[in-house]
Amino acid sequence: APVWDGNETWMVLGGAGLFAAFPLVYSTVLSALYMPIILMVIALIFRGVAFEFRFKANRTKYLWDQAFIWGSVLSSFLQGVILGAYIQGIQTTNGIFSGSGLDWLTPFALFTGLGVVAMYAALGCGWLIMKTDHELQDQMYGLMPKLIILLFAVFAGVSLYTPLTHPEIAARWFALPNLLYFSPVPILV
Repeated sequence: APVWDGNETWMVLGGAGLFAAFPLVYSTVLSALYMPIILMVIALIFRGVAFEFRFKANRTKYLWDQAFIWGSVLSSFLQGVILGAYIQGIQTTNGIFSGSGLDWLTPFALFTGLGVVAMYAALGCGWLIMKTDHELQDQMYGLMPKLIILLFAVFAGVSLYTPLTHPEIAARWFALPNLLYFSPVPILV
């Protein structure tokens, strides 16, 4: 519970800090991404409520487990969707959002949403490997290579998509000295 309350505070401070420091970015990004941000906040609320009520429940503990699981998965997925929509770009005219309310709903944004879920799954799997032993740890050791392969596929997909669809990013990535910095990436993937 203290970790959840701390994360909740950072979310509010992050939004307020963005508004205070960059009001134009705040208004543009929030206007473009209202729906996934609101859905993410609702999923986080379900996650937090499930975490608190599960301890008090007797007959409905399994329902609160499901609320926690799906609130976590949905909030992770929506974080990735928001990231993917941001990478794709937000349509503006004179610094004001001029797209539609569903511009964020694209195959690439959904792909990055699944990628963030896979990333958090790998993070959780690594944490369980570190903190558990015996049967659960063995299961996580078996799951981790599959998650790593999935993450490499996601990294490769995003790394190919981004310069191919954004010439300004391709120009930056493939110009010297940046090319030298990025050259180890294909070797790792």
